[in-house]
Amino acid sequence: MTGPEFIQTLHQHEEFSSIPTILLTAKSDDQSRAHATRLGANAYINKPFDDLELISTVDNLLDLKKRERRIEELNRYIAQNVLQRFLPPQLVADIVEGRSTLDDQAKQMDVTVMFADLCNFTQAPISYPHNPLPAF
Repeated sequence: MTGPEFIQTLHQHEEFSSIPTILLTAKSDDQSRAHATRLGANAYINKPFDDLELISTVDNLLDLKKRERRIEELNRYIAQNVLQRFLPPQLVADIVEGRSTLDDQAKQMDVTVMFADLCNFTQAPISYPHNPLPAF
């Protein structure tokens, strides 16, 4: 199995698809580099390689992965602590665990809103103009 084939196979499996990959190869042409990048390689280093380049690439990819995990933690925190104020607990749990999403498009709807204030209730019709209700 070639390096690009391995990367392609790795990225076909969801549980492994987010693993950063570096293709260390003797092929230095632009076509090979573009092909590896299309398949999902995060970095492409030509042989003979510089030790410092490899180490810095690994460090950068590990740092990116660490930041990605931190963003996932923050998203979970936001989902749990903000959504739970407005949505049922089971729906929030489903969203946090990835079993449900909030990707419905906004839609315009006719709604009726009633505000009731029992204090000074009889004064309200006098001070606010009213719109007559349609007959049913």
